[in-house]
Amino acid sequence: MPLIVKDYSWTQTETLVYINVPLKGVKAGKVDIFSTDEYLKLEDEERKRIEEMKEQERRRATEELEQWKEKQRKEEEEKKAQQRREIQKLEHEKKKKKDEMKTYSKSVKLFATQNYLAAVNAYNLAIQLNHKLPILYLNRAACHLKLRNLHKAIEDSSKALDLLTPPVADNADARAKAHIRRGTAFCELELYVEGLQDYQAALKIDPLNETVNADAEKIREIIQGTVPDSL
Repeated sequence: MPLIVKDYSWTQTETLVYINVPLKGVKAGKVDIFSTDEYLKLEDEERKRIEEMKEQERRRATEELEQWKEKQRKEEEEKKAQQRREIQKLEHEKKKKKDEMKTYSKSVKLFATQNYLAAVNAYNLAIQLNHKLPILYLNRAACHLKLRNLHKAIEDSSKALDLLTPPVADNADARAKAHIRRGTAFCELELYVEGLQDYQAALKIDPLNETVNADAEKIREIIQGTVPDSL
């Protein structure tokens, strides 16, 4: 005799369905279970839904994996590119340093042979290669003094002093020279007060320099009007 059972619970796997039916005064025995088409339809839809969820999860996991691989590839490429840039930078700096030394040596030789204009041009090139070396401005100031480019001598001496900071024992000699060269240019322009200030600054660095002391005294006498305007 067929019975319609509504009070039941069930679980299922992909291949089996387990149905628990409460027995109320009925002896358990072998039974056949029939389900309606509606249940079969719902079961099929549920199976499809589960399969779609699994497929979506699989696609999502695949996409995330591909994205991770792409990210790793880009990071590796950037790392290699950075290494290439570092190597190129080192090679460029090495070549630049070599060019600096070559140009500086050429400038010194030109100055020693009194070819001051060519020395200025050589120092111009050296400064283009490295504009942060105070010795280049200091030496170019000496060239300008020889050529009587007095305003340029003042400008280069001032630039050298700007770069010779902080004032320490290692750059004391260069700072003294910069003050003397700027002071000399000021005096050549008959700006004796400014020139004396630079000579006094040089004497603070090297107070025992007899030549600078003597020149400073002459500048004082010129300012006081006791000697002709010449050093």
